[in-house]
Amino acid sequence: MFRDSVVAGQFYPGNREDLLAMLEEMTISPEPPTPAFGIIAPHAGYVYSGTVAGEVYAGVEIPDRVILLNPNHTGFGVRAGMWEHGTWRTPLGDVKIDDDLGRRLKEKAPLLQHSPKSHQFEHSGEVQLPFIQYRNPNAKILPICLMGLHWEDIEVLARAIAEVVKEEDGKVLVIASTDMNHFDSDDVTRDKDRHAIERIKALDAKGLIETTRRKDVSMCGVYATAVMLFAARIYGVKDVTEVAYDTSATYSGDTSRVVGYYGAVVR
Repeated sequence: MFRDSVVAGQFYPGNREDLLAMLEEMTISPEPPTPAFGIIAPHAGYVYSGTVAGEVYAGVEIPDRVILLNPNHTGFGVRAGMWEHGTWRTPLGDVKIDDDLGRRLKEKAPLLQHSPKSHQFEHSGEVQLPFIQYRNPNAKILPICLMGLHWEDIEVLARAIAEVVKEEDGKVLVIASTDMNHFDSDDVTRDKDRHAIERIKALDAKGLIETTRRKDVSMCGVYATAVMLFAARIYGVKDVTEVAYDTSATYSGDTSRVVGYYGAVVR
């Protein structure tokens, strides 16, 4: 099954040469990349969040297998929709779906369903692909689109992911694609995001969900992030390193209505 890019030319350059030039500019790190269990990276247009995402990707090794957890903005599909087989395309070429990883994960977490509709018009997973391709052209992906999960669902999926990563001796990267608070002022957004980031740094998945609800933090990928954090804790990860934080005000100049962008490495 094939998925063509739907936001190339909008969220990121639709031309291969222009895209490569932008990725090269954004993925510069003074330190060599190192292995990680997972990362948190934003998914807005590259002109807004690409610098934050690029700093994250520049600092980690991208293995040949990637689990891509992202939110469902469209409402299409199911609560836990997986793209099970085929390829996804960007201006940098085709990315194969890791159907073996998907099969094994689905056996451990039956809530996962094959759901192309969940991904068909969703940008939050696709925006991560050029970074993955740029850092490792051989990487396969397993895209999982999430919405409206209960805590029990998060536990089941997180445990399944942790088990699969252990079976692969850690040679899988788990990506949580998320933006932070949306459409408050810059000051309010930074304050709301601070509360959520405190829970992320503590590897507190349940606390993250509770905090976003209590503090009204409109973090679109909260379920994706919670799943990754809980899986990391089960796996034995103890450290979350903040890489970057910014808001869209830096690029738009508008401080009245912004979106927060956070990048972190979990290792």
